[in-house]
Amino acid sequence: MSPAFSVLLITERPEQLTGGGCCGRLEGDLTILGCREELFELARERQKSLARVEQYLTKLVEETGLEIDVVWIDPRNQLYLATRLLKDVLRYRPGLAAGLRALTQWFRLPAIIINGTVVAQGAAADDERLQAVRAFFEHRASAA
Repeated sequence: MSPAFSVLLITERPEQLTGGGCCGRLEGDLTILGCREELFELARERQKSLARVEQYLTKLVEETGLEIDVVWIDPRNQLYLATRLLKDVLRYRPGLAAGLRALTQWFRLPAIIINGTVVAQGAAADDERLQAVRAFFEHRASAA
């Protein structure tokens, strides 16, 4: 049985911004460029912002008992991102416009997609992201 809500938190992972990975790491490339900390700063801030949304969702699950599946996705993993978006759009049927927007990835990063609907995107403030997620769940609660 599928969860009542599927939340996709789409952002770059700061650990994956250089040539590192399972095959090793390229040493010295960031020091040569002189941008050692600046390269990761924006990605870390985005990750912290989405972590606050995840904390809110965890609290919501504890208080209401809702089934919420939260998944972090790096947008460079296109195979997983595209199949997950397709799965959510087919499962939750958000509507033609919202479904096409999600499937064609017509959103800015970082993005929050709930049940195949883009809820928040781009360089929004933390409060705006949280308000958008709260509004989504309040709307669903009032409709039920």
